[in-house]
Amino acid sequence: AVTAGIAGVLALWHPGWAVLPATAALALLRPFAGGSALEALRLYAGRLTTDAEEAFIFPPNRSPAHRLRVLRQCLTTASVWIQIAYAALWSLIVFGFLNRFLVLTEHRWDFFRDEGPRLAFAAAASLGALIALLLLREIIFAARTRGRSAWIAGRRFIARWFIRREPPAGVEERMSLLAGMALFRGLDHLERGQLAFALTPTRLGPWCRWTGGTAERPEVALIVSGEASIHENLGTRRRVRTLTLGEGDVIGLHNLTDPAQPEGIVRSRTPLVLFHLDRETFERIVLARLGRIQLTNLGLKLPFLMRLPLCAHWHPQAVTRFATLTQFTDYADGSVILAEGYASQFFFIIHTGWAFATHRGRRVGRIGPGEFLGEIGLLQNSVATATVHAAENVRCLCIAKKDFLRFVTHNYAVALTLEHVSSARLGRPIFPLNLGDFAIR
Repeated sequence: AVTAGIAGVLALWHPGWAVLPATAALALLRPFAGGSALEALRLYAGRLTTDAEEAFIFPPNRSPAHRLRVLRQCLTTASVWIQIAYAALWSLIVFGFLNRFLVLTEHRWDFFRDEGPRLAFAAAASLGALIALLLLREIIFAARTRGRSAWIAGRRFIARWFIRREPPAGVEERMSLLAGMALFRGLDHLERGQLAFALTPTRLGPWCRWTGGTAERPEVALIVSGEASIHENLGTRRRVRTLTLGEGDVIGLHNLTDPAQPEGIVRSRTPLVLFHLDRETFERIVLARLGRIQLTNLGLKLPFLMRLPLCAHWHPQAVTRFATLTQFTDYADGSVILAEGYASQFFFIIHTGWAFATHRGRRVGRIGPGEFLGEIGLLQNSVATATVHAAENVRCLCIAKKDFLRFVTHNYAVALTLEHVSSARLGRPIFPLNLGDFAIR
């Protein structure tokens, strides 16, 4: 206001001297890069997107669907079009300013009267081209993201099915392979060397049952290439797949890591390249060093969590830490996992079985393996908004409230993922923010 006032006074007294303050006023009122007028317009906007929505540096916000949703939200907001209109007006003022002092045309008003329709058409075409470029950029981004994922999946598929991969033969190569596996990362150099000498390479075709890990063949196997699954009998007539394992995982540990379900059956989903290891050697070196609890964390919980959408954007160290904080809890059929109106002290992830949720006595959804619950009450420090009943053979990974909140505060990707899901379940933002919430008083 001061700069514009000085420019106005000088324009009346000595027009030539008003050029510099007028230029400064136009620069301060710019509709981009944090101009003063733009910030003033944003104060009166009805709905502003937050940093957590706009900042695509957050992994959950990099999906094409989310980016297009934010773009659509911006283009349907009145304040955005007010800002666009102001930018157009500012551009006309700059054009007139240059026309006045640089004498672009002798008859300024005649020029605007004669060329006004063409200028309006050019402005509309420029706006349309801007929107088209934004959409084209998002389409290219989506295609690149999907293409990269398809390329990685295609390479993995070809490597597993069509390339005959030879297991490492040298001791150093085997020790390097063991060092890259989460289960053996805590061993020292000498212990990994002993395991490397004891490994025996073998192969298994697709859709075959692995016969190791039994009393007749007490051994474990390291997956070098391929994918396998563990099927367990959960009390029904059919066996249910409870875990999928891939490169870097170990099969044959189910009776060590999961005593409640020791009869798991391992089946190959693709051709497998394996390293067999005698159970006695494994227990003497690995189990004696890690202990049964850590073996369960790294051999059972970690592979399960690594394949969940919830943990897709977490750092591997964060997933490992989360696995060590959780505990297995079994629920009888029909029992209450979470009670509506009561505070819960745990965050739950369904490991096996399924449950159903009710709100005010009305059934509102089904929760299956890999899905989670209880986060709304923990994040809001409130009571549960629904009751969850165990339906069939439910086993959950549970983490206490204090450990959960401490873990979330140290992992922003975890907090964002939970915030998105919780807001969708509530139908409103779980952490609503109003203008002035962070004002300095």
